[in-house]
Amino acid sequence: MASRSPFASAVAAAVVLGAAISGAQAHDESKYPAFEGAWARDPGPPRYDPSRPDRRGQQPPLKPEYQAIFEASLADQALGGQGNNHIHRCIPVGMPRQAASGFPIEILITGKAVVILYESSFSSPRKIHTDGRAWPKQVTPTFAGYSIGQWLDTDGDGTYDTLEIETRHMKGPRAVDNSGIPLHEDNATVVKDVHSAEQITTPSARQALYNTVQTDAAQDAFMAFLYYSPYAYVTTSNVHGFFVTPLGNYHMQDVWLSK
Repeated sequence: MASRSPFASAVAAAVVLGAAISGAQAHDESKYPAFEGAWARDPGPPRYDPSRPDRRGQQPPLKPEYQAIFEASLADQALGGQGNNHIHRCIPVGMPRQAASGFPIEILITGKAVVILYESSFSSPRKIHTDGRAWPKQVTPTFAGYSIGQWLDTDGDGTYDTLEIETRHMKGPRAVDNSGIPLHEDNATVVKDVHSAEQITTPSARQALYNTVQTDAAQDAFMAFLYYSPYAYVTTSNVHGFFVTPLGNYHMQDVWLSK
């Protein structure tokens, strides 16, 4: 019987592997937005509406049975309890709350997935599959859920500017924020995100996008969504660093006065 050298086998395997790698499509970083670095959100606790005060000031448009859960949570917290906030149980906050992380996050982009890493110990890593896969038939629910995304080149310039994400299969218990704004008791939540590298500032285009997202989310929503216009404001020429974001929120972090 002819013998085969282990060294020859290793070389043959390396040649086959090299051919497979060279034939694979390389990840072209120039097509993707530059998301490197640490990301942070506006100051204050994670909340449903960043333009409003936290807790009851959020005025979440809950259905009556979930408004009752929210009020009971606030009452219990006023007496020193935890209410509907679950982090004292040392479990992740889950989606969608972890998306508004109060700690820095890092976004890693590959040709097959986008991975979001959180500095907070209450948020588990989030992997968004972008390889074109279909939804699996069997999924074990997790607090962060199972996410599938699609990169879009909306302006046809050859580079991606928008990442659409849908997240399913989340488990509970979860709440929107630390005041205990509740999610549906059956945990059958579907979170749809649209992350754009270029913010849409045209009011009519923003309203159209808003209507689309609300229509999708309201199919089995725990909230009755409402539309509200940004508040009016007055400023003077000696006020610097203040501006209103395309979402209608006030940027106050860098405000200063000149004489």
